[in-house]
Amino acid sequence: MLISALLGPSAGRAIDRLGGRPVLIATNVLFALGLIWLGCVHGVVGPFAAWALLGVGLGSGLYEAAFAALVARYGRDSRSAISGITLIAGFASTAGWPLSSYLELHIGWRGTYFAWAGLHLLLALPLNSLLPSAAPSGFRPAQQQETQSATPPHEALCNTILLAIVFAIPHASLRRRLRGYSGCVWTAGSPEPYG
Repeated sequence: MLISALLGPSAGRAIDRLGGRPVLIATNVLFALGLIWLGCVHGVVGPFAAWALLGVGLGSGLYEAAFAALVARYGRDSRSAISGITLIAGFASTAGWPLSSYLELHIGWRGTYFAWAGLHLLLALPLNSLLPSAAPSGFRPAQQQETQSATPPHEALCNTILLAIVFAIPHASLRRRLRGYSGCVWTAGSPEPYG
């Protein structure tokens, strides 16, 4: 969490400069690499290093990044999209916890990390690549708030749904990780946490 907090401002500047799409695509790769690393970890140091990598993704690829990308693109018209993303992605834990429990039961905690990494690469990354490109060069959010949005309502709705799905995946996968982390500690030599 410390790493994600420290990187938040830099992620915001990157979104302002490059737009949301490239930053969000990069975070899908970071999330996947961190989850794969956690699935392969042995020992005590490995989990901390993997979580540090996940912290980089957390600092640039969750709600804040989506909201910054929307405001940069749509200005004041982003309000309803932000509300929609918050509501839809808020249900991520509702789906993520049972899915993670099911996966852990059937393919183990390591396999669960690999499965979530696969979702980042095979579902979230392609969806992020469909997001609209950055706002026109030199067009700042403050200027945009004073203008009327030219985005058709159906396009704004599609973009909102895409962002909601994209942000539900990391939210769901990372909420469940602390329980899986206990498996990493067990691997390092602690007593097995599940009896």
